[in-house]
Amino acid sequence: MDAPAGDPALLARLATAYGAAFDPSVLLSYTLLHVYSDLPWYLREVGAPARETLPALAETWFGTAG
Repeated sequence: MDAPAGDPALLARLATAYGAAFDPSVLLSYTLLHVYSDLPWYLREVGAPARETLPALAETWFGTAG
């Protein structure tokens, strides 16, 4: 989460550099299940979407559509 910090353009460039596409919902799952995950901190630092759903959160944090 630290590298792109919610910036869709930066995440897209990072994914392109790896030559892969990532599903936002999978990245959110990995983020939330990580042993050092801190959801309240992420919500404060990166922000939360207007719609309070996990799919909206995944798209906000890990979507590359911009």
